[in-house]
Amino acid sequence: MNVDVRRQELLDRAPGALIAKKIKVLYTPVPKSACTSLKYMLAQAEGTYSPETADYLVIAALSRKQLIHEPLIHGLPLIHDVDTDEIEEALTSPDWLRIGAVRDPIARAYSAWENRIFLRAPSSLARARDLCPDVMEGDCINVSGSFDLFTRMLTEHPDAFMSNHHFWPHVYLLKPDRVQYHHIIHVNRPGQVDSIAQLLSERSGKEIVATRMNEGLRIPVGEVCSQEAADRIAQVYRADYDAFDFDAPNYETNLAPRIMTSTETAAVRVIREAVDSINAVSKAARKRVGFRYGLRQIKKSIQRRLKGDKSYGDLKTAYW
Repeated sequence: MNVDVRRQELLDRAPGALIAKKIKVLYTPVPKSACTSLKYMLAQAEGTYSPETADYLVIAALSRKQLIHEPLIHGLPLIHDVDTDEIEEALTSPDWLRIGAVRDPIARAYSAWENRIFLRAPSSLARARDLCPDVMEGDCINVSGSFDLFTRMLTEHPDAFMSNHHFWPHVYLLKPDRVQYHHIIHVNRPGQVDSIAQLLSERSGKEIVATRMNEGLRIPVGEVCSQEAADRIAQVYRADYDAFDFDAPNYETNLAPRIMTSTETAAVRVIREAVDSINAVSKAARKRVGFRYGLRQIKKSIQRRLKGDKSYGDLKTAYW
Protein backbone atom coordinates (compact mmCIF):
# COMPACT_ATOMS: atom_id res chain seq x y z
CA MET A 1 0.00 0.00 0.00
CA ASN A 2 1.19 3.51 -0.82
CA VAL A 3 2.70 5.12 2.30
CA ASP A 4 0.44 8.19 2.08
CA VAL A 5 -2.68 6.04 1.60
CA ARG A 6 -1.70 3.79 4.51
CA ARG A 7 -1.05 6.75 6.78
CA GLN A 8 -4.34 8.42 5.85
CA GLU A 9 -6.29 5.23 6.45
CA LEU A 10 -4.79 4.95 9.93
CA LEU A 11 -5.42 8.60 10.75
CA ASP A 12 -9.03 8.35 9.67
CA ARG A 13 -9.64 5.73 12.34
CA ALA A 14 -8.92 8.08 15.24
CA PRO A 15 -8.28 11.60 13.94
CA GLY A 16 -8.48 13.27 17.36
CA ALA A 17 -6.54 10.73 19.44
CA LEU A 18 -3.80 11.69 21.87
CA ILE A 19 -0.72 9.48 22.18
CA ALA A 20 1.16 8.70 25.39
CA LYS A 21 4.24 6.90 24.08
CA LYS A 22 5.98 6.07 27.36
CA ILE A 23 3.05 4.29 28.96
CA LYS A 24 1.59 3.18 25.60
CA VAL A 25 -1.89 4.65 25.88
CA LEU A 26 -4.10 6.01 23.09
CA TYR A 27 -6.93 8.23 24.28
CA THR A 28 -9.65 9.74 22.10
CA PRO A 29 -11.15 12.81 23.83
CA VAL A 30 -14.89 13.47 23.69
CA PRO A 31 -15.81 17.01 24.82
CA LYS A 32 -18.10 17.17 27.85
CA SER A 33 -17.29 13.56 28.71
CA ALA A 34 -14.69 14.13 31.44
CA CYS A 35 -12.09 15.00 28.80
CA THR A 36 -10.56 17.72 31.00
CA SER A 37 -10.03 15.25 33.84
CA LEU A 38 -8.84 12.43 31.58
CA LYS A 39 -6.32 14.64 29.76
CA TYR A 40 -5.00 15.83 33.10
CA MET A 41 -4.65 12.26 34.39
CA LEU A 42 -3.00 11.01 31.20
CA ALA A 43 -0.53 13.90 31.05
CA GLN A 44 0.41 13.28 34.68
CA ALA A 45 0.90 9.58 34.04
CA GLU A 46 3.01 10.23 30.94
CA GLY A 47 5.05 12.91 32.71
CA THR A 48 4.34 15.61 30.13
CA TYR A 49 2.11 17.91 32.19
CA SER A 50 3.69 21.39 32.18
CA PRO A 51 1.49 23.87 34.10
CA GLU A 52 4.40 26.32 34.37
CA THR A 53 4.02 27.20 30.68
CA ALA A 54 0.53 28.64 31.32
CA ASP A 55 1.99 32.06 32.08
CA TYR A 56 3.29 32.29 28.51
CA LEU A 57 0.06 31.36 26.74
CA VAL A 58 -2.29 33.86 25.11
CA ILE A 59 -5.52 31.93 25.55
CA ALA A 60 -9.11 32.91 26.41
CA ALA A 61 -9.79 30.74 29.47
CA LEU A 62 -11.73 31.48 32.65
CA SER A 63 -9.66 29.09 34.77
CA ARG A 64 -6.19 27.57 34.69
CA LYS A 65 -7.74 24.10 34.75
CA GLN A 66 -9.10 24.70 31.26
CA LEU A 67 -5.57 25.19 29.95
CA ILE A 68 -5.03 21.41 30.08
CA HIS A 69 -6.57 21.36 26.60
CA GLU A 70 -3.57 23.29 25.25
CA PRO A 71 -0.86 21.02 23.75
CA LEU A 72 1.88 23.02 25.45
CA ILE A 73 0.29 22.25 28.81
CA HIS A 74 -0.63 18.57 28.44
CA GLY A 75 2.40 17.81 26.27
CA LEU A 76 0.75 14.83 24.55
CA PRO A 77 1.20 14.58 20.78
CA LEU A 78 -1.84 14.41 18.56
CA ILE A 79 -1.93 11.28 16.45
CA HIS A 80 -1.11 13.36 13.36
CA ASP A 81 2.23 14.34 14.87
CA VAL A 82 3.70 10.85 15.24
CA ASP A 83 5.25 8.53 12.67
CA THR A 84 3.08 6.18 10.62
CA ASP A 85 4.54 3.02 12.19
CA GLU A 86 3.87 4.44 15.66
CA ILE A 87 0.27 5.22 14.70
CA GLU A 88 -0.25 1.66 13.50
CA GLU A 89 1.26 0.27 16.68
CA ALA A 90 -0.90 2.49 18.88
CA LEU A 91 -4.04 1.42 17.00
CA THR A 92 -3.33 -2.30 16.74
CA SER A 93 -0.71 -3.54 19.22
CA PRO A 94 -1.88 -5.61 22.22
CA ASP A 95 0.80 -3.80 24.24
CA TRP A 96 -1.11 -0.52 23.90
CA LEU A 97 -4.11 0.53 25.97
CA ARG A 98 -6.84 2.26 23.95
CA ILE A 99 -9.41 4.21 25.94
CA GLY A 100 -12.39 6.47 25.38
CA ALA A 101 -15.23 7.87 27.44
CA VAL A 102 -18.93 8.49 26.89
CA ARG A 103 -21.56 10.35 28.87
CA ASP A 104 -25.32 10.17 29.03
CA PRO A 105 -26.39 12.15 25.91
CA ILE A 106 -28.94 14.25 27.82
CA ALA A 107 -26.43 15.28 30.49
CA ARG A 108 -23.74 15.88 27.87
CA ALA A 109 -26.02 18.06 25.71
CA TYR A 110 -27.04 20.03 28.80
CA SER A 111 -23.39 20.56 29.77
CA ALA A 112 -22.48 21.68 26.23
CA TRP A 113 -25.46 24.05 26.15
CA GLU A 114 -24.66 25.52 29.55
CA ASN A 115 -21.00 26.10 28.70
CA ARG A 116 -21.07 27.08 25.02
CA ILE A 117 -24.51 28.64 24.58
CA PHE A 118 -25.77 29.83 27.97
CA LEU A 119 -22.48 31.08 29.46
CA ARG A 120 -21.00 32.04 26.05
CA ALA A 121 -17.66 30.22 26.30
CA PRO A 122 -15.49 31.08 23.25
CA SER A 123 -16.52 29.05 20.20
CA SER A 124 -17.75 29.29 16.62
CA LEU A 125 -21.42 29.14 17.57
CA ALA A 126 -22.71 32.63 16.79
CA ARG A 127 -25.69 31.36 14.79
CA ALA A 128 -26.60 28.78 17.44
CA ARG A 129 -26.54 31.48 20.12
CA ASP A 130 -28.77 33.70 18.00
CA LEU A 131 -31.24 30.83 17.84
CA CYS A 132 -31.19 30.44 21.63
CA PRO A 133 -31.87 33.75 23.38
CA ASP A 134 -32.66 33.71 27.08
CA VAL A 135 -36.26 32.92 27.96
CA MET A 136 -37.21 35.51 30.55
CA GLU A 137 -39.73 35.67 33.39
CA GLY A 138 -39.79 39.37 34.08
CA ASP A 139 -36.16 40.35 34.70
CA CYS A 140 -35.06 36.82 35.58
CA ILE A 141 -33.80 34.01 33.34
CA ASN A 142 -36.02 30.98 33.02
CA VAL A 143 -33.30 28.30 32.78
CA SER A 144 -35.62 25.40 32.02
CA GLY A 145 -37.43 27.46 29.38
CA SER A 146 -34.09 28.48 27.83
CA PHE A 147 -32.91 24.87 27.74
CA ASP A 148 -36.20 23.73 26.22
CA LEU A 149 -35.77 26.33 23.47
CA PHE A 150 -32.26 24.99 22.85
CA THR A 151 -33.56 21.43 22.40
CA ARG A 152 -36.12 22.63 19.87
CA MET A 153 -33.49 24.57 17.92
CA LEU A 154 -31.13 21.57 18.06
CA THR A 155 -33.72 19.41 16.31
CA GLU A 156 -34.81 22.11 13.85
CA HIS A 157 -31.36 23.55 13.01
CA PRO A 158 -28.78 20.85 13.83
CA ASP A 159 -26.17 22.30 11.48
CA ALA A 160 -25.94 25.44 13.60
CA PHE A 161 -24.71 23.32 16.52
CA MET A 162 -22.78 20.59 14.73
CA SER A 163 -20.26 23.15 13.53
CA ASN A 164 -18.72 22.76 16.99
CA HIS A 165 -17.28 19.48 18.30
CA HIS A 166 -18.86 19.90 21.75
CA PHE A 167 -22.14 18.86 20.14
CA TRP A 168 -20.86 16.06 17.88
CA PRO A 169 -22.17 12.55 18.60
CA HIS A 170 -19.93 10.12 20.46
CA VAL A 171 -19.88 7.72 17.51
CA TYR A 172 -18.50 10.42 15.21
CA LEU A 173 -15.67 11.21 17.62
CA LEU A 174 -14.80 7.75 18.92
CA LYS A 175 -15.43 5.70 15.76
CA PRO A 176 -15.92 2.48 17.78
CA ASP A 177 -16.42 0.51 14.58
CA ARG A 178 -12.86 1.37 13.47
CA VAL A 179 -10.88 1.32 16.72
CA GLN A 180 -10.64 -1.64 19.07
CA TYR A 181 -10.88 0.11 22.43
CA HIS A 182 -10.03 -1.80 25.58
CA HIS A 183 -12.19 0.51 27.67
CA ILE A 184 -14.96 2.94 26.78
CA ILE A 185 -16.10 4.13 30.16
CA HIS A 186 -19.41 5.78 31.10
CA VAL A 187 -18.30 8.82 33.07
CA ASN A 188 -21.74 9.26 34.68
CA ARG A 189 -21.53 5.80 36.28
CA PRO A 190 -19.84 5.57 39.69
CA GLY A 191 -16.27 4.30 39.77
CA GLN A 192 -15.59 4.19 36.03
CA VAL A 193 -13.32 7.26 35.88
CA ASP A 194 -11.55 5.88 38.96
CA SER A 195 -10.93 2.64 37.04
CA ILE A 196 -9.02 4.57 34.38
CA ALA A 197 -7.00 6.32 37.07
CA GLN A 198 -6.08 2.89 38.44
CA LEU A 199 -5.01 1.63 35.01
CA LEU A 200 -2.88 4.71 34.44
CA SER A 201 -1.33 4.30 37.88
CA GLU A 202 -0.38 0.72 37.09
CA ARG A 203 1.14 1.59 33.71
CA SER A 204 3.05 4.64 34.93
CA GLY A 205 4.07 3.57 38.42
CA LYS A 206 2.64 6.85 39.73
CA GLU A 207 -0.36 7.54 41.91
CA ILE A 208 -2.97 8.96 39.56
CA VAL A 209 -6.14 10.21 41.20
CA ALA A 210 -9.37 11.00 39.36
CA THR A 211 -10.28 14.64 39.92
CA ARG A 212 -13.42 16.39 38.74
CA MET A 213 -12.31 19.48 36.83
CA ASN A 214 -15.48 21.16 35.49
CA GLU A 215 -18.37 21.96 37.81
CA GLY A 216 -20.42 24.42 35.74
CA LEU A 217 -23.36 26.14 37.46
CA ARG A 218 -24.18 23.01 39.47
CA ILE A 219 -27.82 23.06 38.43
CA PRO A 220 -28.90 19.40 38.11
CA VAL A 221 -30.08 18.51 34.64
CA GLY A 222 -33.27 17.09 36.13
CA GLU A 223 -34.27 20.59 37.23
CA VAL A 224 -34.19 22.01 33.70
CA CYS A 225 -34.92 19.10 31.36
CA SER A 226 -38.42 17.76 30.77
CA GLN A 227 -39.21 14.39 29.21
CA GLU A 228 -40.21 16.16 25.99
CA ALA A 229 -36.87 17.99 25.84
CA ALA A 230 -34.99 14.76 26.61
CA ASP A 231 -36.83 12.96 23.80
CA ARG A 232 -35.72 15.68 21.35
CA ILE A 233 -32.09 15.24 22.37
CA ALA A 234 -32.37 11.45 22.15
CA GLN A 235 -33.69 11.85 18.62
CA VAL A 236 -30.61 13.85 17.59
CA TYR A 237 -28.21 11.41 19.25
CA ARG A 238 -30.01 8.19 18.30
CA ALA A 239 -26.78 6.71 16.91
CA ASP A 240 -25.15 7.06 20.34
CA TYR A 241 -28.03 5.21 22.00
CA ASP A 242 -27.68 2.46 19.41
CA ALA A 243 -23.89 2.15 19.85
CA PHE A 244 -23.52 2.47 23.63
CA ASP A 245 -25.38 1.11 26.62
CA PHE A 246 -27.19 4.28 27.65
CA ASP A 247 -30.29 4.19 29.78
CA ALA A 248 -33.49 5.43 28.16
CA PRO A 249 -34.27 9.06 29.12
CA ASN A 250 -36.52 9.34 32.17
CA TYR A 251 -37.45 12.89 33.16
CA GLU A 252 -40.42 14.77 34.60
CA THR A 253 -43.32 15.16 32.18
CA ASN A 254 -44.69 18.24 33.93
CA LEU A 255 -41.51 20.03 34.93
CA ALA A 256 -41.75 23.00 37.28
CA PRO A 257 -39.98 26.04 35.79
CA ARG A 258 -36.45 26.63 37.07
CA ILE A 259 -36.24 30.40 37.25
CA MET A 260 -33.13 32.17 38.44
CA THR A 261 -33.30 34.82 41.10
CA SER A 262 -32.42 38.37 40.16
CA THR A 263 -29.03 37.87 41.84
CA GLU A 264 -28.34 34.67 39.88
CA THR A 265 -29.40 36.37 36.65
CA ALA A 266 -27.03 39.26 37.35
CA ALA A 267 -24.23 36.78 38.10
CA VAL A 268 -24.74 35.04 34.74
CA ARG A 269 -24.51 38.38 32.96
CA VAL A 270 -21.28 39.19 34.82
CA ILE A 271 -19.82 35.83 33.75
CA ARG A 272 -20.76 36.50 30.13
CA GLU A 273 -19.19 39.95 30.24
CA ALA A 274 -16.03 38.46 31.77
CA VAL A 275 -15.87 35.84 29.00
CA ASP A 276 -16.27 38.55 26.34
CA SER A 277 -13.56 40.68 27.94
CA ILE A 278 -11.12 37.79 28.28
CA ASN A 279 -11.77 36.78 24.69
CA ALA A 280 -11.19 40.34 23.43
CA VAL A 281 -7.94 40.70 25.39
CA SER A 282 -6.79 37.28 24.13
CA LYS A 283 -7.47 38.22 20.51
CA ALA A 284 -5.61 41.51 20.86
CA ALA A 285 -2.64 39.79 22.48
CA ARG A 286 -2.55 37.09 19.81
CA LYS A 287 -2.26 39.75 17.14
CA ARG A 288 0.90 40.99 18.80
CA VAL A 289 2.50 37.55 18.74
CA GLY A 290 0.77 36.45 15.57
CA PHE A 291 3.74 36.83 13.25
CA ARG A 292 5.99 34.50 15.24
CA TYR A 293 3.13 32.08 15.77
CA GLY A 294 2.26 32.19 12.08
CA LEU A 295 5.77 31.22 11.08
CA ARG A 296 5.70 28.24 13.44
CA GLN A 297 2.32 27.12 12.09
CA ILE A 298 3.52 27.38 8.49
CA LYS A 299 6.52 25.23 9.39
CA LYS A 300 4.30 22.63 11.09
CA SER A 301 1.88 22.67 8.15
CA ILE A 302 4.70 21.98 5.70
CA GLN A 303 5.96 19.12 7.86
CA ARG A 304 2.50 17.55 8.03
CA ARG A 305 1.97 17.88 4.30
CA LEU A 306 5.32 16.18 3.70
CA LYS A 307 4.05 13.32 5.88
CA GLY A 308 0.94 13.10 3.70
CA ASP A 309 -1.62 14.13 6.33
CA LYS A 310 -4.61 15.17 4.23
CA SER A 311 -7.21 15.39 6.99
CA TYR A 312 -5.37 17.68 9.39
CA GLY A 313 -7.38 20.72 8.35
CA ASP A 314 -10.65 18.85 8.61
CA LEU A 315 -13.10 19.73 11.40
CA LYS A 316 -12.76 16.15 12.67
CA THR A 317 -9.39 17.10 14.12
CA ALA A 318 -10.52 20.33 15.79
CA TYR A 319 -10.31 19.17 19.38
CA TRP A 320 -8.85 22.21 21.01
